[in-house]
Amino acid sequence: MIAFVLGSVIDVAIQAVLLVMATIFLASVGGKWLLIFAATATFHAAVFFALKKKLFALSTAVRETESKYFESLSDNFFYVLRIKLHSLQTEFAATFNCAFEKFFAAGLSESKIRFWFAYGNANTAKIFTVLIFLLGGLDVLNGALTVGNFVALNGYFTFAMHGVSYFMTLGQGRQNALAAYMRIAEIKNMPPEVNGTRILASVNSIEIRGVDLSFGERRILTNFSGRFERGKIYCIVGRNGVGKSTLINLICGIVRPSRGGIFFDGIALADIDMIHLRRNLIAVVEQKDFLKNDTASGGERRKASISTALAKSADVLIMDEPDNNLDAAAVDVLIDRIRADKSKRITLIISHDERLIAVSDEVLTLTD
Repeated sequence: MIAFVLGSVIDVAIQAVLLVMATIFLASVGGKWLLIFAATATFHAAVFFALKKKLFALSTAVRETESKYFESLSDNFFYVLRIKLHSLQTEFAATFNCAFEKFFAAGLSESKIRFWFAYGNANTAKIFTVLIFLLGGLDVLNGALTVGNFVALNGYFTFAMHGVSYFMTLGQGRQNALAAYMRIAEIKNMPPEVNGTRILASVNSIEIRGVDLSFGERRILTNFSGRFERGKIYCIVGRNGVGKSTLINLICGIVRPSRGGIFFDGIALADIDMIHLRRNLIAVVEQKDFLKNDTASGGERRKASISTALAKSADVLIMDEPDNNLDAAAVDVLIDRIRADKSKRITLIISHDERLIAVSDEVLTLTD
């Protein structure tokens, strides 16, 4: 972005002066030459504005996919020893290939638009240059224009067109810089996490009262209420995308409702130091294990995540699809542990496993 701005300051001034001077000369030679130039400049501008939004969208897509591609490429180099030791070539290669294909597709789409942009500008300039030669040549033959004026006319028209092309290319470069800037601005403009100041020593109940939650146009929860108490196991079920994980994020204070409230032991979540609460009193087993770059198998990573959560002396235990990658014996061990520690905490489980549903005191079914 800095290179774009600094590199453009002097060039913009120079090209603007040349464009103005060339336009004045064309007008002094004759009105028709100014009209031809105006038509050419208008067509150039039309091409740019027609492709402007597409250029921005594709530039953004290229940068997003490029980041993921190089991240995957870096992982393949950084973990090369572990990949070989644990024979994980297939898994890492699949991730890399997927990232490359998305990056390549985005880059190809952007290149096509850039080609048509450059092709349109170049051919427009050529067409109008031929037109100038034809009309100017006829005027020379008819005595309406001297050879010297014709040569000057052609030169100034070239200067004027060069200025127009420069500003169109500048607009294209601006779309690239803008796409980069917007990615940074998105992070810079993120509001800080809203966090209360009240520190809780324990959690015995969680109550959700009339909560609404939407993401854009999509409504996730409507007037949702529920209560969870220490000493009970709750299983949350429902089809994919209905809001099970979102409900967990609400309880943890990661997202906030548009209406209604969440209360821990009768205290509003907005008043609670949720960072302290999550660190000390809430243990979470995520749907995808946090140790994603570890070289252990899926089952081993799952066991490590569950063991870490169970070892935490938390009043609230949340497990999102804990049976993922676990065999039947491991699920049985998990159920025994959940039952043994049942009285110590509030246990929330997202699962469709019949054994986990059976061990629950209450089953909460989320629907559309």
